Amino acid sequence: MLSTRLAFLVLLTAAGTARADWRPVPITLAPEPARKLELAGPLILALQTRHVTVYDPGTNQARRAFTLRGQEDGLVDLVATAQGWWLASRRELWRSDDRGFTWRSLHVRKPSDPAVWLALFPTAEGLVGAASDGLFRIEPGRIFPWGTGGRTPVRGAAASREALVVESTRGFVRFSSDGLRAPLDLRAGPLHGAVDDAGALVLAADDEVLRCAERCAVRGRLPGLRYAAVHDGSYWAATTDSVWREDAAGGWRESGAGLGALRPVALASSGTALWVLGDQGLARWVPRDADAATVSTAEGVPADPPIGAVRQWALARIPVGGTTVDSWRRRVRWQAAAPRVGVTVSRDIDDRYSETFGNTIGISTTQDRILIGPDFNSISRAESDGYRYGLALTWNLEELVFNPRELNVSNEIEDIYRFRESVALDVTRIYYDRARTRLDLARALDDHERALLAVRLDELTAALDYYTGGRFSAALATVRPDAPDSGAARRMP
Repeated sequence: MLSTRLAFLVLLTAAGTARADWRPVPITLAPEPARKLELAGPLILALQTRHVTVYDPGTNQARRAFTLRGQEDGLVDLVATAQGWWLASRRELWRSDDRGFTWRSLHVRKPSDPAVWLALFPTAEGLVGAASDGLFRIEPGRIFPWGTGGRTPVRGAAASREALVVESTRGFVRFSSDGLRAPLDLRAGPLHGAVDDAGALVLAADDEVLRCAERCAVRGRLPGLRYAAVHDGSYWAATTDSVWREDAAGGWRESGAGLGALRPVALASSGTALWVLGDQGLARWVPRDADAATVSTAEGVPADPPIGAVRQWALARIPVGGTTVDSWRRRVRWQAAAPRVGVTVSRDIDDRYSETFGNTIGISTTQDRILIGPDFNSISRAESDGYRYGLALTWNLEELVFNPRELNVSNEIEDIYRFRESVALDVTRIYYDRARTRLDLARALDDHERALLAVRLDELTAALDYYTGGRFSAALATVRPDAPDSGAARRMP
């Protein structure tokens, strides 16, 4: 028992001192400036000037979800909620209900309208947009003033999930999701971003990282500040050339190892991972040896494959997007362009019969006589037999604008994503249940208890093999017994 506990202590100590850096994500972004990172469940959304790219860490695949065409203003904000994804350029608003596969326009500003959109803010009532001419509730086809912001001119804006901060001619104001406003004691803008932190708001304003509750407190001053975030209990900041992290003493340390040529623009934390977006791509903050990270429970016990790899193996067996979904959408969208063909065949049979008979009676006034006759009788008959053929082509042009069957495809895609999320949760639960079972097995002294735990371990291994197609057991034979410990070991009781 003593040696086992010493082994646990060594593992925990090694995990606590493990170094970390940034790992680039193998996706290709458009050669244009980046704007913002947005998280939508397991998906990572990268907003650029004219494109939105969706990255799925589970499958390590990316797809282009939106391309701005015919406008020079560029995209300004992207928000993902349970009700849909919302996107804004400076002059137009869009919404997608199927994770970016299709978009519909909600509102277009007139060319003569000088106002532009600045930020989007989801509330319980719906979507709110901050524009240079005020705050507006947005509904399909119309907008109207929202809350106490009304038609107040706005110079700049930044929104989190719970608050909207705007800079007006009267100073900085914070709006809650119910429309209530409160002044903020900020000295200067511009506003670069906002995230929530235990009821407070963390802002990147000018070159200062601020935490605003009843009052705003400066957490750090960093030249070239672009964005701030909260991850793993620490404050993070992205500047024009690196990423910084606040240490326990309140100072800031550079944590940009591994970024390479990527120049940070935005940060986002999913709770388990921190992401950084730059003009050159996307990167994730992970332990330096994460690719080989394993769960090891005791000295001499073979290590497990990393949880990230196991989840990816399972999700790879449930593909979504790609050629299959694109084919579905194309078929539905262009179905109305194909005519409906109608063929008719008819046969006409005409049989006519006619009989006429009678006699003639004549009276002569000059000869005093009556002439009777002659009799006459005629019979006629006509027959005709013919076929008629018809070919008709009809188009339903209304479905070229909107085909109701597209909703069926969207629902199918949404069901696939829900199923993938449930599989990822199941795999995670089984993985760590198995890790705890291995830990209990290593500490068990009773033979009967060890036998029961061994059976339970085999059961959980079989479940992971079912989800991964046998790749989990195959990987167990290739993982080094002395592989570095992962963060999973730090969470073990």
